[in-house]
Amino acid sequence: MEFAFVAFMMCQSLAGFNQWKRIVTLVLQCESGPLGHLSDFCCELLRSLRAQLEVTAGEGAGVSSTCSSSTSSPPSLVADIFGPDVFLTSAFRGFVEMVAEAEVVPVALEEEVGALREVLRAGGV
Repeated sequence: MEFAFVAFMMCQSLAGFNQWKRIVTLVLQCESGPLGHLSDFCCELLRSLRAQLEVTAGEGAGVSSTCSSSTSSPPSLVADIFGPDVFLTSAFRGFVEMVAEAEVVPVALEEEVGALREVLRAGGV
């Protein structure tokens, strides 16, 4: 997931974005793993996703374009990815609802969901 994100942001790679999107969507739509045997994995993925969103919120802070001829990150594309009507917002909402409705939720997972929710709110998503 991290390599796909870097390929997308640094190289402005559509293939990188599509791979990143598939990985994030797959994990956020998983119904049993996050609350069971894959809770540690999901916590780490949410932690990575949160870091990626924080980097993206700076829209190019520290991001240089080493893989393309352009000299800046694609701000319109970044805004499109994290806007209110896109896959990440709906997938995360569904994930949060699943966690909220669960009878038993690992504490670490609950904390990561809360931290990611705050980052999304701060970003206007």
